[in-house]
Amino acid sequence: MRSMLILYGRTVLAACLVFVALACPGQADDYGIAQTEFNRLPIDQRYETQALLGVAGYWPAVANDEFNHRLFEAITHFQTDNRFPVSGILTAAQIDRIHQIADPILAYWHLKPVRHPIAGLSLWVPVGVGFDQIRTRSGIDFENTNKIAAISFNFFPKGDLRATHSRLLDVAGVQPSYSKIKDNFFAIVTESGGSNTYSRSGNPWRDNRVHAFLDTG
Repeated sequence: MRSMLILYGRTVLAACLVFVALACPGQADDYGIAQTEFNRLPIDQRYETQALLGVAGYWPAVANDEFNHRLFEAITHFQTDNRFPVSGILTAAQIDRIHQIADPILAYWHLKPVRHPIAGLSLWVPVGVGFDQIRTRSGIDFENTNKIAAISFNFFPKGDLRATHSRLLDVAGVQPSYSKIKDNFFAIVTESGGSNTYSRSGNPWRDNRVHAFLDTG
């Protein structure tokens, strides 16, 4: 599940900024408790929980093993929508509910690994949405006739991570809802005009020359 490409199109809303604890009495304590409980989970369960939240439309980021305020917001958003007590901690019953939402979507997506023709690395692609594969100079484009989603899976032998990150931000032309860059990878999420885009280079392929781009309308 760690390398699964997550498709979703929901904007996470919060009643208040959890970063501003004084503006939201009690949230600082709730966050600390939720963080402690999350850190007790096995690593695989942390990734799986975030992947399921992403499929269900609540987690607009890449799954990782660290708890943060954005994940806290995603969990409390799910709890509010489904009339559970808002705590930031997912119970067994709540995990079951996420499965009820996410499992039919995963079944429809029919995720399969597709190997890059040049780099030889694989990307999980939702072939169930009816993608056509188009071979390009740098890899593969996946498109479907109804334009619901498109994926570009590229390999750039002389790619520069930071230059590519900067160029994608310029091309987007909008303020990203999420952007992170480190020495060996970057991730960008943008939302504009009903279209959501997600770009990632580097991890999980351990090679910052491999780049995947997702656009969902």
